[in-house]
Amino acid sequence: MHITLTLEGRTVELDLDYDPDFQADVKTRIFLEQRTACEPEVAHLMFRVLREGDVAVDGGANIGFFSVLMAKLVGPSGNVLAFEPGTNNRDKLLGNIALNKLENVEVIEAALWHRRDPCLHFHLCEDSGENSVWKSEFALSEVLVAGVQLSDYMRDRARKVRLIKLDVEGSEQHALEGAYMHLGWHVPYVVCELNVPALKRCGHTQVSLRKLMLNFGYDMFVLHADGSLPALVPVGSVVESANSNTNVLFASARDVAQAWPVVHV
Repeated sequence: MHITLTLEGRTVELDLDYDPDFQADVKTRIFLEQRTACEPEVAHLMFRVLREGDVAVDGGANIGFFSVLMAKLVGPSGNVLAFEPGTNNRDKLLGNIALNKLENVEVIEAALWHRRDPCLHFHLCEDSGENSVWKSEFALSEVLVAGVQLSDYMRDRARKVRLIKLDVEGSEQHALEGAYMHLGWHVPYVVCELNVPALKRCGHTQVSLRKLMLNFGYDMFVLHADGSLPALVPVGSVVESANSNTNVLFASARDVAQAWPVVHV
């Protein structure tokens, strides 16, 4: 699939391998046919905030749509850290990076976790986007993967990490706890999938996730598919959505203002 994305006054072209028998490929194609991008609210954010030379983190890289997009946005002088423990995604991810001739993506074949764990149980699903550290009703098989702390990979480039994107099927809080040394002012933008049932399976809630991020100085905002100014979720309020997955942004009001300097009403 050849894809041309024009958002926020910027244009990026990327290519993705397509296999009609691979569910993640089919879902990606359906997203692209129905919308301007996969998870357009996340794509708008990336187009707004990523700059040449930045470092970005793709936690739960899946087949690499966002890894490739971020790599194009940060350019050859930037870097993308793509974490993907799913053995059923790895060849797709590496293939899409190669297809786009990218040399600025580092693939880490491990799960982001709150501690170092060389033998983390990881459950694979037919839809590889539902792979998870925690067993769900969709799990088909189990493998052992390495659990790693994000801070271990950010030590030498912390001041350049501009965006962390997490889609790790409920393990978002675990992943962020493993980045504790570099959150706050080091990383201005953190976007997470807010999957309440998956969070619950992992022993967390949106309240506990929010509390963790508040401790690092982040407010929580709901992103919009049209790329408009994110909505601040006041402390004490919770997000309810008709969709099982909602993408939220953790950032300071100051950093949101830098990304959205003009509000159209």
